[in-house]
Order: sequence, then structure tokens, then C-alpha cells
Amino acid sequence: SASSAASSAGGGGLVDASARKELADLREQFESTRREYQKVQLELAQRQHEQKRNGLTKSELEEVPVPEGGGDGPKMYRSVGKMFLLTKREDVFRHLDEAVADDEKRAEELGGKAEFLERRMKSQQQNIQELIRSN
Repeated sequence: SASSAASSAGGGGLVDASARKELADLREQFESTRREYQKVQLELAQRQHEQKRNGLTKSELEEVPVPEGGGDGPKMYRSVGKMFLLTKREDVFRHLDEAVADDEKRAEELGGKAEFLERRMKSQQQNIQELIRSN
């Protein structure tokens, strides 16, 4: 009977060690998901900022009057890397429209990814809590 008590105590140690390993793995997965979620949130905020900036730039440029004689009006420049390129008015507006549309699309994708990661983090937290409660 003493030997059976010793063997069951030894078995308990194995369960405890495997539970600790599983808990460490779950926590590592949770931290990885949390880091990815934070990265997505940061990129989402950047995209929303760019979208707002491009929209504001377009609305300000729309207020610039176009001469009635059919000329191009004031010169407009578009940022290309570290330089500015003289660009036709309609090309500037087309570029801004495309940039706003791209930012909207990417922000929507990132929002979906953030929701997915949020659900995954909640699930991982529940798994961790269940494992802690079961031991």
C-alpha cells in the first residue's frame, strides 16, 4: 500500500509537469497573438490617419480655383519619395482618390484581422484559466 501511494504521488508529479508545460505553451501562444494584435492595431491607426490626411488634402485642393480660360491653374506638386513632382490637377486628384480607396480597403481588412485576433486572445485566455482551475 505504501508503494502504491508512492507511485500515485509520482504520477501526480508527471501530470503537474505536463500541466506546467502546457500552461507555458498556452501563455506563449497568447503573448504571440497579443503582439500580433498590437501590430495590427498600430497599422490600422496609421491607415486611418493616412486616409484622413489624404481626404483633408483633397478637400483643401478642391477649394483652389480653376481659371475660366481652361488653363491648368496654379501649379500642383505631388510627393514622390523625397521629391515633389509637378503634376496635372486631375492627376493629383486621381492619385488622392486612389490613396483614400486603398487606405479604406486596407483599414477594413485590418479591422477584420483585429477582430479575429481579439477572439483568439479571449479563447486562449479561457483555455489558460481552465487549465489553472483544473489543477
